Amino acid sequence: MASRRRNIDMGSGSFLKNIILFAIPIALTGFLQCLYNAADMVVVGKFGSSNSLAAVGATGSPTGLLVNLFLGLSIGASVIVSRSLGEGNREKIIKAVHTAVSIGAIAGVLVALLGFLFCEQLLILMGVPSDILDKSVLYTKIFFVGVPASMLFNFIGAIFRASGNTKTPLIVSLLSGILNVILNCIFVIAFKMDVAGVAAATAVSCYFSATISLILLKNEHGPIRFFFKKLTIDKESLKDILIIGIPSGLNSAMYSISNILINTRINSFGSTVVGGHAVGTNISAFLYQLNVTPFAQASVSFIAYNYGAKKYENFKKIIGACLLWAVAVGAAITALLLPFGESVASVYTNSQSEIEIGVLFLTIVGILHWILGISETLNGAIRGLGKSFTAMILSVIGICGIRVIFTQFIFPLFPTISCLYLSYPVSWIITITMQVITFLLLSRSVRKNEGISQ
Repeated sequence: MASRRRNIDMGSGSFLKNIILFAIPIALTGFLQCLYNAADMVVVGKFGSSNSLAAVGATGSPTGLLVNLFLGLSIGASVIVSRSLGEGNREKIIKAVHTAVSIGAIAGVLVALLGFLFCEQLLILMGVPSDILDKSVLYTKIFFVGVPASMLFNFIGAIFRASGNTKTPLIVSLLSGILNVILNCIFVIAFKMDVAGVAAATAVSCYFSATISLILLKNEHGPIRFFFKKLTIDKESLKDILIIGIPSGLNSAMYSISNILINTRINSFGSTVVGGHAVGTNISAFLYQLNVTPFAQASVSFIAYNYGAKKYENFKKIIGACLLWAVAVGAAITALLLPFGESVASVYTNSQSEIEIGVLFLTIVGILHWILGISETLNGAIRGLGKSFTAMILSVIGICGIRVIFTQFIFPLFPTISCLYLSYPVSWIITITMQVITFLLLSRSVRKNEGISQ
């Protein structure tokens, strides 16, 4: 097995303790990535031209749509590797690891080509204001140049996390992020490259992180170690990854599509509101990485590992610990952040109008962000049980369905930014209700099929 000194025990011990130990590096990794993304926006907002912040902010949903659609496959890879580790099937682990790396590389190239070719049409379709369209297109095209490396890094990170090693992706993110900030300052402040500068800095740092990650995976010990000569696509591993990964990718894409619908309405208010919305969503991304991503990934990996090890009695302990941490961390961070919302927003931009929109987003969406932690943790648990398609359906009905209703039917009656922002917490609450019922039924079914008493 891979070095156990660095890896978390996912099958025994105190899950309350092991899950937080597993989650902390993931939270720090996500926080660092958000910090570097924020640095992009701060640098371009403070040192770029007047509408550059809005131009970069307008690209978030369309780029997220394409990237998340394929990035879901990394969740499939994580589940299969984690489950195989739980089974102790060394040959299956080796095949899954090398198939995952191959898929990551191929998916990255595919996304880059699609994004580069169709980003302009998508931005126009979304109604991006004409005064920022050219800059948005330029930023997006350069951004997609770095996507192959970004995709590969995420797949390799999923492999490390599946084995219980969450520290390695953290270290790589720290190094690549420092490089990103340095390049931002050079390209934007020194060379006056504006939006092209922040996009180029991101692309270069992505290739750096992918290269370092691959080297570290190659030097790993145990079954997750990577060998170039074993690089292949195993049919069985590919099938298993796709069964879980495709619905996961579609699930993420549904989020992006619903956000595109909201952003399209946001775009109708003009570039100032677009910039303010970008500030609000960028700040809330920190919340997402601290109380949502860590415990959703812990839920996937721990449930999948114990499912493979046939330790079904651990399911309730795992989901209970994940939910407790997601709510506690989310509530604590929100309580600390909201009183200083205006001060934080002012770091991004000098425009008071943009600051006010950013604070409005945090007031309506950010204060209930801990609810999203519950939803995504339950979503992860359902995926960990191998029911990725079920998780996707719940998100389509709960998240996308409610936001479609808001954007298409409620917003025309109450055409305000606040109305659009209310769609976020309402959709989370409805989705959670369905997810709780589904997880309880699925876990009970697994135990019943294995002849385990309730």
